[in-house]
Amino acid sequence: KGSIRRKRSGSTVTPLVLNESMVEHGDAVGDDGRTEKDENEDRLFELRVARSRFVRAEEMVNELRKEADAMVAEFDAVAEYLGEEPRFAKTQEIFATVHTFIDQVEKCQHENEEMEHKRKIEEQKKAGTLEKKRSSKGDKEV
Repeated sequence: KGSIRRKRSGSTVTPLVLNESMVEHGDAVGDDGRTEKDENEDRLFELRVARSRFVRAEEMVNELRKEADAMVAEFDAVAEYLGEEPRFAKTQEIFATVHTFIDQVEKCQHENEEMEHKRKIEEQKKAGTLEKKRSSKGDKEV
């Protein structure tokens, strides 16, 4: 005795040809030559893969949460250092303050470098005029 049962495989319907012994052993074969047992094993494999991906994704989410918490803690520390109440500090204002501070430090460094350069030039000029005075005094004494 044989019977035909339709089985859904993805979005298509695959007819399965069954007989009593096949049903008992799970050996029903579809048009694609695969048994229900094969398909169940495939589903089990896919579930294992999905589970491992889920576990990895969950680990990544937890890591991102830790990094976000650390970032918020750092931001709060910077806000407090700058005299702001961390709960009410606005990101744009804090970053604008830090940016202004960095600009001012760079400007001071540049001014200091210019002053040092001018000081060296003045020292070289003084050293050069002293050499000229010494050499001109030496010429007169000869």
